[in-house]
Amino acid sequence: MRVDAFAVVRPKLNAGQIKTGIEKVAIHAGKLYNFNFDFFSSDRLVCTEVVYRALDGLGEFQLPLKERAGRPTLSANDLMEAALDGTYLTPIACFGLEGCEDTIIEGSEAIAVLKQC
Repeated sequence: MRVDAFAVVRPKLNAGQIKTGIEKVAIHAGKLYNFNFDFFSSDRLVCTEVVYRALDGLGEFQLPLKERAGRPTLSANDLMEAALDGTYLTPIACFGLEGCEDTIIEGSEAIAVLKQC
């Protein structure tokens, strides 16, 4: 990958729920980017909206939208906060952050680094 840094998080869902999430999001393949960040229209999507449309409402899983610039949205930081509070997502690994500049780290070591960011 050609990125400066990344984090991997996993939803706390069972196999059936994950299958449903994949099915829900697959219908959006190939759609254009949504520069208006309109989470209430599905003709175009932002990257976090793909996650929102796939996972929100599966079982107990909830990703609340937060208002920004007058629009309800979900940011990458919102997803990371959800992962670090451990309710619906689990941090799995990270790379490129202080403490893991040159190697991928996993598990509790990754969680500790992500909490410092």
